[in-house]
Amino acid sequence: MKDHQSGSEAAQDDWRQRRARHLTTRTFQRKQPALLTDSLFYYSSVGAVDWGPKFCDDYNAEISRMIDVYGVPTWAPGLRRLSAAQAQKALREHEVENWDNLTREQQRVVENVSRLGGPTASISAMAHVPGNEVFVVARTMQTAQRVCLDIIDLLELRYMSRYIMPSDDER
Repeated sequence: MKDHQSGSEAAQDDWRQRRARHLTTRTFQRKQPALLTDSLFYYSSVGAVDWGPKFCDDYNAEISRMIDVYGVPTWAPGLRRLSAAQAQKALREHEVENWDNLTREQQRVVENVSRLGGPTASISAMAHVPGNEVFVVARTMQTAQRVCLDIIDLLELRYMSRYIMPSDDER
């Protein structure tokens, strides 16, 4: 965002750069997925600043207007999001042994997300889904007997989504 830029100008710039967002003044935890299930775009917070609410309203209205005029863009992260079933299928069809084929920046994001479960959540499988440009990390959470599927967006280097599934033992 440039100084003195209106919400609608910022939305137009972000649209051209294929980085549109859904802006809010709410705050989010840093270590949680940023693509909510009902959104085409990542949620981003402008924080608790006095100009935030109007800026967010103008920005989001302009993004909605552009969707009405141009349609949903093919680059929208929500179109690349995997469902839980698709993530499980990706682990079977696209499993990789490591993330060596990723760029250093992509590896850093995958490593950071993979550490979120702490020592009780070991990586059990990984998959690179090239068509969606996402990386799936399955972590077995021993204490809760669950499998956590984390989806990482390799294009935007963002923590996209998470699914908690029963472990094979519970099914």
